[in-house]
Amino acid sequence: LNKTKKKIKLNQIFFFFFSTFFFTGRLIQEKRVQFILAAFPLILDKIPNAKLIIIGDGPLRETLKKATNDLSCGNIEPCFINCSNEISEFYQKLKNENKLSNYLDTSKKLLKNNSVLFTGYLPHSQLCNIFPCCDVSIFPSVVIEAGPLVFLEALASGSFPLGSYSGGTQASIDSLSHLFECPSDHDIMKLTPANVKTIFDIAEKSIQAFYLKGKYKEKLREFVIQEHDWKKISHQLRSSLAC
Repeated sequence: LNKTKKKIKLNQIFFFFFSTFFFTGRLIQEKRVQFILAAFPLILDKIPNAKLIIIGDGPLRETLKKATNDLSCGNIEPCFINCSNEISEFYQKLKNENKLSNYLDTSKKLLKNNSVLFTGYLPHSQLCNIFPCCDVSIFPSVVIEAGPLVFLEALASGSFPLGSYSGGTQASIDSLSHLFECPSDHDIMKLTPANVKTIFDIAEKSIQAFYLKGKYKEKLREFVIQEHDWKKISHQLRSSLAC
């Protein structure tokens, strides 16, 4: 029954008719998925048909779902504001710059049913079919990982990834610099880690990535398949062990 519900949810998104933004991972503070939701009305303001797909489960799920519902009514859930200092600072900054009213108006007008889709956990057998349908993948995690696979999977699927510029993600981003025609295009992938600027980065760079994605899609995909193909890696390993 749970699998059927998830399939129905995904079928509600007509990927060819919407601009699709994507996150997958554990729904915890350190993954910074709450930053994506806070930034989403700013994305909607520039791309009104945007959809956000959040795949994963965790303790933040109900808070995020409640916050989504409140934003669609033009309100901000206090529990969401207080879930991190950065979220609180973000809304305070919007208020100080007289932008909060427009933010809430945009949320109320454009954040419709299924604008944000929570699927829960999906196995890789299903996840691998969703990646290629998404325009931009967003991974603002501050969990330090040696080599986060989701970033590489997005590249291999033709989805333009944004990631925290730290740890293994930083290394992955740096390895792609030679594929870009100008440094500013490459910089779009880099999200400032662990402060309020991350939220503004997500909004600004997600929009830039959406319009840029087609320019580098095939080049990025070909590179990551050539360099990170498991058959190639296993062959290199066997060759090294044979020496």
